[in-house]
Amino acid sequence: LTPDEVSRWQTIMDKMYYPYSEELGIFEQQDLYLDKEQVLVRDLSPSELPLNKHWSWDRILRSCLIKQADVIQGLYFLPEKFDLDTIRRNFDFYEPRTVHESSLSPSIHSIVASWIGEHEKAYELLIRATRLDLDNYNADTDEGIHLTSMAGSWTAIVEGLAGVAVRQDRLSFSPFIPTAWESYSFKLAFRGRKLQISVDKAQVTIALLAGEPLLINVYGQELRLEFGNPSLSTLIV
Repeated sequence: LTPDEVSRWQTIMDKMYYPYSEELGIFEQQDLYLDKEQVLVRDLSPSELPLNKHWSWDRILRSCLIKQADVIQGLYFLPEKFDLDTIRRNFDFYEPRTVHESSLSPSIHSIVASWIGEHEKAYELLIRATRLDLDNYNADTDEGIHLTSMAGSWTAIVEGLAGVAVRQDRLSFSPFIPTAWESYSFKLAFRGRKLQISVDKAQVTIALLAGEPLLINVYGQELRLEFGNPSLSTLIV
């Protein structure tokens, strides 16, 4: 990596074109996207789904319906660049137009739904990700199972439900628990340390299983993790 290469990246960034609707406050999926007939997935007949098994590609490409996270994927990768209102506007506009006919889609939408406090929608999309092949949502399980959806399910629990992120170089958590669950738990490796995170209806428990002490944030509060001394926080609903 050289300074010239980084400088070229900056030039590309400065000249990149991002279609944006001032009226709606959203990034446009593409030029002229808003000129298409705006149809929502909920308005389709179940017999038409999945679209790629029932519509011609010409019809699909002429419609406003989206296969997977596109604008939402960009917001997912760079959340620190956008405020929650911007993320929410784009999610509220695009998710109802997304058919999630990619194994990559439900998990990313679940995470972003968690960020904006849409916990029921986050759980709905998490279940879709976890059961993609079990319920054959996209009518293609016979072609092979989707490892991307398996990995995405884990990621949706960790980054979505548990709110795990690195903010200002510090590991942070902002968990919630779905109404249908009693608890969930997972382990995490972070910078030479091993952590166990457990969430139930009442509290969040984070234990350092191996490694040096670590400062973390839970719901914005700074806590110090030490081996043998788990951190307990009241679950914020």
